[in-house]
Amino acid sequence: MPEGTEYGYNLSPPNQEPASVGRDFTRSKFPNKNISWFAKRIEKDLPGIGDDFKDGLSLGKIFEKYELEITQLINIKNRGIAISSIREALISLLGEEQYKTLAKQHTLSTRKSSTQAAIEARGHTPISDPEKIMIKALAQLPEYRTGNKINTKKIAAAVNKEFHRKDLRTSDAISQFLSTEKKQSQNVEPS
Repeated sequence: MPEGTEYGYNLSPPNQEPASVGRDFTRSKFPNKNISWFAKRIEKDLPGIGDDFKDGLSLGKIFEKYELEITQLINIKNRGIAISSIREALISLLGEEQYKTLAKQHTLSTRKSSTQAAIEARGHTPISDPEKIMIKALAQLPEYRTGNKINTKKIAAAVNKEFHRKDLRTSDAISQFLSTEKKQSQNVEPS
């Protein structure tokens, strides 16, 4: 087998620039050592990906935004390899701790939007932002509490009266919302 083709690619060593020009790296057994080299190319030529990640774009969305530049820069059509390279470039640009913090925020945001989509797919009505604000506020008031327990029936009646013409929000829905909010507030680290 000729030198530089041990993985089924005609690669020049990663320390020679430009190793990727004119080459197609789309096979599944890709050598991982080259991902860090590709990450350095992305970091050097596309430093704006750090700001995009800070602004809330996920790795996949960053790849979609810069797909043409990335495929021209490092000639990778395999989405997984490109995303791994983007991740490495972001860690280098932002530092590992900031990357992990932002990635956790992206995960929570993605989870929240997919939860909303699942609620809508089942034919239910998601709780709107004004309803959420009202529920949280009422849960703090003493007239909506019985000792240490929150009176979710009373809150549901108040929310339904304010926002709906029928009994759309149930005590169980209010209780589940407050429980989810409590868990999420405990999982988010203070900045």
